[in-house]
Amino acid sequence: HNREQAEVRLANSLAAFDRLEAGGFSDPAELERVLGDLESVADDAGKDAAGVARLYRGSALYQLERYDEAEQELKSVIDRADETGTLFATAHSMLANVYQATGRTDEAVQVLDSLLDAPDTRVPADQTLLQIGQIYSEAGRDEEARENWQRVVDEYPNGSAANEARQLLKS
Repeated sequence: HNREQAEVRLANSLAAFDRLEAGGFSDPAELERVLGDLESVADDAGKDAAGVARLYRGSALYQLERYDEAEQELKSVIDRADETGTLFATAHSMLANVYQATGRTDEAVQVLDSLLDAPDTRVPADQTLLQIGQIYSEAGRDEEARENWQRVVDEYPNGSAANEARQLLKS
């Protein structure tokens, strides 16, 4: 019964998060409220729902610029998630964003490289390489950015990221 209630609370929390996201996260107080709801759900829910709640908590903490807490929450998701699942991959991508936001470019790239090396991951490698390139670009490391975008074009010419990589290489 508690798990069913936790699932309903999770659905409500995710809907509130989505509304906040659509509004550009302009209401930090409401985001703090959702953060608390997600913590409560993570404690009460089954493994999968708890993982989703923690992932969204990590995202909310990132939006609130509470990067240390976001890092811990996302690492917790990675440690508990199935390595072939979407939660595992999404948490890696978000953790890379946290590292990028705190100027830790090499750690951001390392997190994404580990995702590329993970067996049976469901994340498209072309999207991961594109993200690595964007991280390097934002850090002013243009040569490394271009190398990753070129890999997307060379290794995944028909992939979803190839057109974007081609545009970035032209700029």
